Formats: sequence, C-alpha cells, structure tokens
Amino acid sequence: MSDFLRLLLGLHAQARRYDRDQALLGALGVGAFAYTHQIDSVHRMATAPACRWLLADEVGLGKTIQVSTADQNQAGVAA
Repeated sequence: MSDFLRLLLGLHAQARRYDRDQALLGALGVGAFAYTHQIDSVHRMATAPACRWLLADEVGLGKTIQVSTADQNQAGVAA
C-alpha cells in the first residue's frame, strides 16, 4: 500500500470518527449530524411564539433534518 493511499485512508477514518462523535443519533429524535446552521434554525423554530416557518436554502443543507428535528421537538412539547 502506498503512503498516499495510507494517508487517504487515515484521513477518511478520522473523518468518520469525527462524524460519529458529532452525531445527534436520537438526542433530538433524528439520526443525523448537527451542523451549526441547523441547530440555530431548530432553536429559532422551537422558541418562536408562532409555528410558521419557511426553510429555503441551497440543496443539501439539511432542510429535511431541520424539519424532522423541529417536528420531534413539537411532538415532545405537545405530549
């Protein structure tokens, strides 16, 4: 195995460990990775007096994860 391939595999393994350690996994009811912009959006949705939000951003930034997490939060509040 070349040194370059070993380096790439090591970086990939390190990234996977980082992702694993940063996973919400169920802390908010969604098995996903939390990015700062997602946490901020969910916080604003959870603390707003009214439940009317439009999530509109670029493709792949986690709108589904944000909505799922906010939905889990609302279900917990309603219960």
